[in-house]
Amino acid sequence: MPLRLSWIVSLRCNHSERSEGSNEAVDQIRRRSIRNGRQVFAENVVWGVENPEDKPRNLLEELVWAKEREIEVRRQRMPLFLMKSRLEKSDVAPVRDLNSVFWDSAGPESVLFFQYQRCSPEDTESAPILANVAEEKNDARAVVVNAESRRFYGSYEDIRRVHEVVRCPVICKDIFVYPWQLYDARFYQADACVLIMKVLGLKDTLYFAKASVALGMAPIIEVHDAAELDALLTAKRQHSDDGRISILLLAKRDLDSLVPMLSDSEALLERFAPEARRLGLRVIVELPREHAPNASLLRGLRERGADAVLASTMRDDRAL
Repeated sequence: MPLRLSWIVSLRCNHSERSEGSNEAVDQIRRRSIRNGRQVFAENVVWGVENPEDKPRNLLEELVWAKEREIEVRRQRMPLFLMKSRLEKSDVAPVRDLNSVFWDSAGPESVLFFQYQRCSPEDTESAPILANVAEEKNDARAVVVNAESRRFYGSYEDIRRVHEVVRCPVICKDIFVYPWQLYDARFYQADACVLIMKVLGLKDTLYFAKASVALGMAPIIEVHDAAELDALLTAKRQHSDDGRISILLLAKRDLDSLVPMLSDSEALLERFAPEARRLGLRVIVELPREHAPNASLLRGLRERGADAVLASTMRDDRAL
């Protein structure tokens, strides 16, 4: 049997980008590299390049790459034309209007949205129970279901289960990388979806928002930093969004833990809320899990321009 030798060369490169006129590095989520795992076979020698850029640099990037692989397989099994046919033939309930949630709220507090995510892969029963409690006892005006499966054990079936027990809009939160996923979300009764601008970039964010509206779902654009907000507001001023974007979710995150950093989100709120309101945009601020919403917090964020607050825990000032 011939001997096969492996020759792997380590390649070091620095891809940290800096914004013009600034010393701050620009965090960008890359799509999966097509060179991953690529090797060249020459007779009995295997040549390869060990590139540090072929590995995800943070947790969000890891989840994006995993989501791309997952959806590529699923798209092969069910192409887009079959997804469209499945949706057209299904008995999907009419879309619940998320924008009406803001129209009906004129009180001194920000509207409360409740976010559900599983505690473990085996946690298949708590979604409808917690969503019902959040709506009935906690006055939640919308429920966000974290359907990401790799890190948060989510399932699109959770969206359907929640939709069956609540009357408010149900929002799908996943890592969207292909429009194919939007058809899946709508099939499972999602009334709106969260699009992460750091994953999609401005151009694809606008395209995905257009596709969401075509399916009847309200797009919620999750923005992480001032550069993203500025780009989105510029597109809004120039009417590049065709009027389809009306709701922003401010969630400055640690990209290695995906935990929202409230102080940074509040800074973005104070800086951009007046312009967002002038452009007719509604603003949601996401709270870290350890922050329970209460009347004081909801009033304070409302005064600073937050139309809604997304919380993962129940209010601590209201008896259940």
